[in-house]
Amino acid sequence: MLGSLTARCDDLGQWRSYASNGAGCVLGIDAAYLERDAGVAIRTVLYDESEADLMLRLALGVVQHQYVDAPGDVATLMNFARHAAADLFNIKHPGFADEREVRIARMLVRADDGSLSDVGGNRSDGSKVPPMPVAERESAFGKTNYVALPLTRPNGSSVIVSVGLGPTMSDADRARHRTLIEAQGLAVWQSTLPYRV
Repeated sequence: MLGSLTARCDDLGQWRSYASNGAGCVLGIDAAYLERDAGVAIRTVLYDESEADLMLRLALGVVQHQYVDAPGDVATLMNFARHAAADLFNIKHPGFADEREVRIARMLVRADDGSLSDVGGNRSDGSKVPPMPVAERESAFGKTNYVALPLTRPNGSSVIVSVGLGPTMSDADRARHRTLIEAQGLAVWQSTLPYRV
């Protein structure tokens, strides 16, 4: 299960593509918390073809080495193969490099009946994070499975740390959104990018 974030908080192309043609919002998320404490894998997308080639060669080399050394240890082999397969989702065509995409992932397993279950995660200290429920929602493409990220820390504070308002948002929407967001104790900022609709 993958989600796409970006290291660029204020980008014209992304306002156009993902935020209601500049009238939407962008959420600033404490990604370090998700990776360290919530067991969500975070990877920076590779756009350089030579780096992607090297990464794939190394990942497949590890799988091959495991198979040669211990062909009967299927569990370890499958674990290494899953990690190698997950790395495939962190490669993108160089033409998208301006997006500076960061992918978040959870490993899911499909049962014989077609249902999906989360396998859990690991915190950066090595401790386990329990599996998250896999839910279903309607989308423009039909039923879509999702895993709801833990956006509230154990102390009750939000993992969402800021909200950026789009460059084409109306003055009325901007004032209303700012009031609601600030009431939640979140930082609010306004894009000042020159934007032509």
